[in-house]
Amino acid sequence: MYDHHECCRCFSQAGFNGVIGVQAIWCPMQMETRNSSGQEVFAIGCRMRMVTATGPIAPNRMGQASISRISPKAALCLADRLTKGTAMAGLLLPARIDTAMSVSADNSPAAAGTMWPALIALVAGALAMAISPILVRLSDVGPFASAFYRVFLALPFLFAWMRIEQRHGKSAVPKKRFSPAVIATGLAFAGDLFFWHLAILNTTIANSTFFATTAPIWVGLLGWIVLGRRVTSATAVGLVFCLAGGGALVWRSFELSPDHLLGDFYGALTGLFFGIYFLTVERARETEGAAWITFHMSVITAALLALAAAGAWIFYGQQMFPSDATGWLVLVCLAAISHVGGQGLLSYALGTLPSMFSSLVIFMEALVASALAWLILGEAITPLQGLGGLAILFGIWLARPQAGARKNGKTK
Repeated sequence: MYDHHECCRCFSQAGFNGVIGVQAIWCPMQMETRNSSGQEVFAIGCRMRMVTATGPIAPNRMGQASISRISPKAALCLADRLTKGTAMAGLLLPARIDTAMSVSADNSPAAAGTMWPALIALVAGALAMAISPILVRLSDVGPFASAFYRVFLALPFLFAWMRIEQRHGKSAVPKKRFSPAVIATGLAFAGDLFFWHLAILNTTIANSTFFATTAPIWVGLLGWIVLGRRVTSATAVGLVFCLAGGGALVWRSFELSPDHLLGDFYGALTGLFFGIYFLTVERARETEGAAWITFHMSVITAALLALAAAGAWIFYGQQMFPSDATGWLVLVCLAAISHVGGQGLLSYALGTLPSMFSSLVIFMEALVASALAWLILGEAITPLQGLGGLAILFGIWLARPQAGARKNGKTK
C-alpha cells in the first residue's frame, strides 16, 4: 500500500503550498512516464478541488504538470487516487504540508517561476499580431483573401512546430485530433477574422478597432456566466483603464452614425468571438500542447475562410491572388509573424496565464499598431492617443496576476 502523505507532497513540489487535502472532482487522467536524465517524470492532467485550512477553494486545473523528483510509488498512488475520484465523490486525500503558505492565486496553477516565460510570450504575441494591420494594408488581395492566406500559409510552420513539440516530449499526442475545445477554438477564430473584415468593409477602421477591443468584456461575462468565475476589483479597474485607453487611441476617427450601425455590429461580434477564442484556447490547453492546438484549430479556420474568400472573389470581385512575388512575400510574412507568432505564442501563454488577464494584454496590439502606423506609414500620434497608450499599460499593470495572493474563486 502506497504512502498517501508522500503522494500529496507532490502538490507542494508543483507549486501548491498550504494544502491540507485534495478532492478529485473530475479526472480525464493522462499519465506519462519518460526517462529524462535518469529521472522518472510523470505528467498528470486532472481537475481538482484544493482544500485549505479555511475550507475548499475554487476548482483548479493542473494540465500536463510535470512532477519530478518524487518516487514512482508516490506518483502511481496519486494517479490511482485521482482516477478513482470520478467514481468516489468526496474522496479526500490527507496531505502533510510543513509550510503555511497560501495557494498560488490565478485561474492557473502556475508557480511564480513559470509565469514570466508565459508573460513574455503573451507580450511578444501581442506585438506580432499588432503588425497584421500594416501587412494587410500592404497586401494587394481582398480582405477575406488576406485573412485566408494568413492562416493557410501558416500551416507548414505550425505543423513543423507541432512535430518538434511532440519529438521533445513536451506534450502527449491526444486521442482525438480535433477535440471539442480545439473545434470551438477554430470556429471562434474564424468568426473573429470573418466579422473583423466585414466590420472593416461596413464601418470606419476606428470603429471596427474599438469594438474589437471589447473582447475582455466578453471573457469576463462568459467566464462568470458559463464557468462561474468572478472578476476581481483590480482586474475590473484595469479593464476600465484599458477600454478608456483603447477609446483614446481611436477617438479622433471614431464616429457613431446610423450608416455604420451594421459595421459596428460586426465589430461587436468580432469582440465576442475573440473573447470566446481566449476561453476555448485556455480550456484546450488543459490537456493539449500549444502547437497541437494552434495547428489543428488553424486547419478548421483556414477551411472556413477559404469559403469566405472564394465567395468574395466570385460574387464581389475581390482580388484572390497576389499580382507579384512581393504580394506573396507580404502574405507569407503575415502568416509567419501574425499567425504563427501571434496565435502560437498566445496559445502557449494561455497554458499558464488566466484568460482574463491575457485578453487585457492584447490591448497592446492596438497600442503597437498605432506606433507602427506612425513609424512606417507616417500617421501622426496625438497627445490624447499618447495618454491612451499610458492608460492601457497602467490597466494591464493593475490586472497583473498576483502569484502569492489567495485564490477565492475569483479570476485574477
